[in-house]
Amino acid sequence: MDQPHIELANKLLLEMKKEHHVVNQGVVSDFKEFDGLRLKVIIKIKEILSNFFNEGINVDKFKTDIDSINKQNPLWGFRGANGQMFFNMLTNSSIDKGELARALRKTLIAPSDIKEAKEHINSLIEFIKTNTKEHEDKRKSPRIKSVLYFLSYFWQIQEPEKYPVFYNSLEQTFLELGFLTD
Repeated sequence: MDQPHIELANKLLLEMKKEHHVVNQGVVSDFKEFDGLRLKVIIKIKEILSNFFNEGINVDKFKTDIDSINKQNPLWGFRGANGQMFFNMLTNSSIDKGELARALRKTLIAPSDIKEAKEHINSLIEFIKTNTKEHEDKRKSPRIKSVLYFLSYFWQIQEPEKYPVFYNSLEQTFLELGFLTD
């Protein structure tokens, strides 16, 4: 990153620290209160993940439980196109639910490092390319671009201090600010 971008990043960080609030679904909340809500819900989502990882629930029950908790606690934006809608399309398009469960159990586990994160991302993308049905209407197919948000949501649940959620809007903002290039 060049000096002007470093200065811009520092300026934006200072502005964010001054605000002390977050806007979620049009509601302004104190940042610490909002973070506290997330931390309470993370405990419940970790239980669901643990049940899935330990094969206590199948992929359909896992999907339903994740949908339910995010409807009750809309704190990550998971109910949208890159979260639950992607999960629904992935499940509905999968040729073999057992293979899908194995792929998710492998890729949803928080990676130990960047190299492993890339492997998880590429593994789920490869699964989508080779193990999902072709739809004439592409709107019914899981979007590859949703993989980053989907995986990072689950990684953030497991290790909230290590992994941020990768919102697609973040990429657009970074492009607009010049931190990323096409």
